[in-house]
Amino acid sequence: MNHLYAPATVWDTYHAAQVTVDVELNPQGWWVPSLLPFLVTAQVQKVLDVGCGTGGDAVTLAQKGYHVTGMDYSNIALARARAKAAAAGVVVDFRHGDMALSFPFVDDAFDAVLSNVALHMFDDQTTRRIVGEMRRVVRPGGLLLLHVNSTEDMPYRSQRLGRLRVQELEPNFYREANGQTIHFFSEDYCRDVLADWATTWLCIAMSEAHLLLPIPTILLAPVKWSVTMLPVVSMVR
Repeated sequence: MNHLYAPATVWDTYHAAQVTVDVELNPQGWWVPSLLPFLVTAQVQKVLDVGCGTGGDAVTLAQKGYHVTGMDYSNIALARARAKAAAAGVVVDFRHGDMALSFPFVDDAFDAVLSNVALHMFDDQTTRRIVGEMRRVVRPGGLLLLHVNSTEDMPYRSQRLGRLRVQELEPNFYREANGQTIHFFSEDYCRDVLADWATTWLCIAMSEAHLLLPIPTILLAPVKWSVTMLPVVSMVR
């Protein structure tokens, strides 16, 4: 087991608990409306959702006519995602996989890669390797769309959510009491990790009532970096 990020058992436990209380992090693709303009402009058809969880974004995109592949580390989350797709009457290719390892897809297979609140679970080296895999599987001129936790989210996560950080593994990368690992991104870190991509939109936003809104003067909800990236076609692989 890689001790620098949470194993699948942590996520199975997390998603099983959510199912028990009928609560999900993103049950209905809350972030999709804010992403659609970018997908339309880039003429996207095939989307890879990395760390798709229970399939909220993947199913919503499929309902809007996109060809979607979803990949997640948790079999419990994937079972819920498949049931959700079946109930919605759409087809999504859900696959089990560890996003920290090589993606099981050929080069340039997708028009866009999406990852909402999943990339921020890893150490620096693994994060950079994942971004490299995202670049490999997206076509030239395709998109990378991300939501990752900001360093500004640290007080909220501990004070409001009760997520106790018990071990600092690297700068801004922690293990929490429940075994989950979390990496808080500063703007400089975002830009450094994504230096080989052309940033079309990078903003800090809060999630309040499941909508992306400008950051308020008083921190009320999780703060995340919303990033839309266009790969540099001339990037050396």
